[in-house]
Amino acid sequence: MRIEQLRKAVFREPFRPVVITLRSGERFVVRDPESVLVHATMCVALHGDRDFTLFGSRQVASVRAARRVR
Repeated sequence: MRIEQLRKAVFREPFRPVVITLRSGERFVVRDPESVLVHATMCVALHGDRDFTLFGSRQVASVRAARRVR
């Protein structure tokens, strides 16, 4: 996925939670746009109090709207 596509999906207005799926099959929900850092080629997603995922934009298989956020 191109970095511009990822930014557009994550930082849209108004914000809606999204599910990012990596090529490895790992998935995580972005509930707040401030919990994601998108740089030129790398991204960091914070989830929970101490957990984070570091990934390259090329590792992203898909970004879709989350159905329900808990």
